[in-house]
Amino acid sequence: MNNVRINYRVFLPVFLLLLGTIVFSLVDNEGFVALTTGLYYWILDKFGWMFLLTTFIMLMVCVWLAFSPFGKTKLGGAEAKPLMSKRNWFAITVCTTIAAGIVFWGAAEPIQHLLYPPESLGLVPGSPEAAIFSMSTIYMHWTFLPYAIYTLTGVMFAYGYYNMKRNFSLGAAIAPIIKNQDNPWINTLVDILCVFALVAGLAASLGMGVLNISGGIGKLTGVDPGTPLC
Repeated sequence: MNNVRINYRVFLPVFLLLLGTIVFSLVDNEGFVALTTGLYYWILDKFGWMFLLTTFIMLMVCVWLAFSPFGKTKLGGAEAKPLMSKRNWFAITVCTTIAAGIVFWGAAEPIQHLLYPPESLGLVPGSPEAAIFSMSTIYMHWTFLPYAIYTLTGVMFAYGYYNMKRNFSLGAAIAPIIKNQDNPWINTLVDILCVFALVAGLAASLGMGVLNISGGIGKLTGVDPGTPLC
């Protein structure tokens, strides 16, 4: 740990992006909300199909990895020894992936789909058919598909770092799939994008958790769960 150094080529761009985002939200909160909301819906409208297709492909790749000869590859090399038992790894994986998102949307999403099913399906809100759709949707969103994302990215990073001896960075995840592995700018760009997404995602997850807690406190105590409580 004494040899750990900050990669300023990654740290500074991410820091400046996050600082600019925070300052923008504080100076012009309404403009910030309007911009991010508009960007969110634009991405869903233009690239929603890509999210679904990419996630499905990742699931198929995970299935292929599990049953292909590559699935027998030991991370770390043939002589590597696991740090923990499979039971412990499973427990850690489950506990770290059950975050604020699934705690909130695991209950809220089926209710939302039950009361407001897509008009294109012709389902009556609150009907048994809408209930079936809501439960099938929640199982699709919070079971195999998200864990395929976690698994594939984790395997790519671990294989790039432990087996291909790449740097301990998120850019190591692309080492198995790029030809020019010695190009530092590709890894740096991937690191910048991933670190920014991780920090922003953690902030969103923490914010959602705070809203859940403040809502529960407000329900139990009668205190208005507004900005001071959040």
